[in-house]
Amino acid sequence: MAIVCPTCGAEVRAGAPYCASCGVTIPDQLQQSATDVDPMIGKVLARKFRIISQLGEGGMGKVYKAEQLPLGIEVVIKTLHTRLVTEQLIVKRFFNEAQAASRLRHPNCVQVIDFGDADGILYIAM
Repeated sequence: MAIVCPTCGAEVRAGAPYCASCGVTIPDQLQQSATDVDPMIGKVLARKFRIISQLGEGGMGKVYKAEQLPLGIEVVIKTLHTRLVTEQLIVKRFFNEAQAASRLRHPNCVQVIDFGDADGILYIAM
């Protein structure tokens, strides 16, 4: 979900602290109203990752910016849509992706640090 910059009127991604067009700081109440739509924002997933903002969404799930607790390290969390967690083939493919990606070691590849099921939310932390 996007919001509108109060200064220049440009579209700003929900949760963004600044407008990419003019650089003005987006007021907290605008950021909050945009993030209220997604119940994952602010949630602590698997007692390890605090969800900060949504980065993207596709047909299979959502991608979030998060903080790894208590280290304070910025990570990315990929989640599978809850409507798909009952589809065994899709769940298997999701975890196969996590296992395969976790074996990759290259500076140009994302590093998988964790994956699992947190109270019915299937996730990959990178």
